[in-house]
Amino acid sequence: MLIVRRILFYLFLLIYLILCPGLLLYASGYIFDPFTREVERTGLIHLSSIPPGAVIYLEHRRFVRKTPATIDQLRPGDYRVTLSMPGHRPWTQSVAVRAGKASVFEKALLLPNDLLPQAPLKGAFRQLFPMPGTDFLLLSRGNDLGGIEVYNLKNDKSMPLLEPGSPWFDFPVLSLSHQENSRSFIIYGGGLLERKYLWVMLKGGRPVFADITRFFLKDPLLIEWDPSNTNELFAVYTNYIDRVDIEAGVIYPRDINGVKGVGFHNNRVYLMTADNRFIKYGRDKTKTESFLEGHHFDKALLDKNTFYHISAPAEEKLIFLLGEDGSLLFNDFPYQIVDKGVKGMAFHARAKMFMYWNSSAVMLVDPGPADASAVKSPATKVVFSGGQDIKQCFWGDAATHIICNDNDRVYFIEVEPEGGDHNEFITAIRKGSSIAYNPDTGWLYYINEQGLFEKVQLVPDESVVDQFLNKRT
Repeated sequence: MLIVRRILFYLFLLIYLILCPGLLLYASGYIFDPFTREVERTGLIHLSSIPPGAVIYLEHRRFVRKTPATIDQLRPGDYRVTLSMPGHRPWTQSVAVRAGKASVFEKALLLPNDLLPQAPLKGAFRQLFPMPGTDFLLLSRGNDLGGIEVYNLKNDKSMPLLEPGSPWFDFPVLSLSHQENSRSFIIYGGGLLERKYLWVMLKGGRPVFADITRFFLKDPLLIEWDPSNTNELFAVYTNYIDRVDIEAGVIYPRDINGVKGVGFHNNRVYLMTADNRFIKYGRDKTKTESFLEGHHFDKALLDKNTFYHISAPAEEKLIFLLGEDGSLLFNDFPYQIVDKGVKGMAFHARAKMFMYWNSSAVMLVDPGPADASAVKSPATKVVFSGGQDIKQCFWGDAATHIICNDNDRVYFIEVEPEGGDHNEFITAIRKGSSIAYNPDTGWLYYINEQGLFEKVQLVPDESVVDQFLNKRT
């Protein structure tokens, strides 16, 4: 009996010694490949979705759990992952699993099969003018000022920009200019022999008009203003800028000379001089400071015959120069991101990422940490390609997605830190019209092909905060 016990003891000890290392390796993310007779480290995929409870398919094999779920013990390689839920569009992604790493896809958005737009206003419209950074947008029923309405995003109500009987009611509108985060805008129009500039401020819910035509001795190249200062305008001409004090009714001709770039941030005016210096000053101009001192821009980059829009959104750690010729520069290696063709750019302050777009593609750029000793190009990624005429792009909340208007077709671009990016066609809009998007609520606003003003919610309200807290951690 004693011999039997000893045999069993040593047998179990042998089994333990054989299995224990294997179990420890398995628990640590290693598996034994019987074909190669080698121990291989594995990776995992974590998935969650909006709404939760989606069925997970891994290479056409159904996973036992639904989202949120983690699939572990995966050999390194590329896997095709699909999330499926009744009544929603399938979400498919190619995922690269790396040894000892986790590929995380938080809050993958499953759009409904049939988006249900709402029509908050009656009648047909011709154009939509977005006012990003505010609670308003403008809608036009015709070509005259009297046909424009101010739409409130919060209460879904509109009011006419002008009351019937206004002397400006039949004023022909040729263009409208707006600065992000500003409740003011400029309307340019009038008859062929008498063009006018109108300054419109939305104060207390009612528009206030001012004819500012007399302040422009000739048509400026562009008109800029600080969104936080509604009493001052800057008329940009070749090599100089006129400053206009609207409240005092005073123009300061050639207030800034020898200038080839301008921008505004935090109540400061940023200037690029004709000799390629960068200066800034406050509203009172009593203190002028230099910025970008010792910059390493190649002289040939800055000597081009173009005017630059200066953007300093990250407390001057990042400075962007967007040229009228479509070039895009910024204050880090390699300094010139694109030499031509850029239609627009947008910086997301919380995610510290920016995107830019040309006619056919949207690019995402992660500048990385500000480190003067690290001479390397920023990480650039194409998130949308094959476009025909990209006119607008808007950041979504927490930089998790982008809304794009390409040739009167709206696309939802889900930006994924891991793997490729997920794009969905949303809707077609009226030819030549614009869209507006509220990242705080996930609502898209547009004029459909029949001329009706519609809105549709792409991201549920309750998920917006969760996306910010979870997706970028």
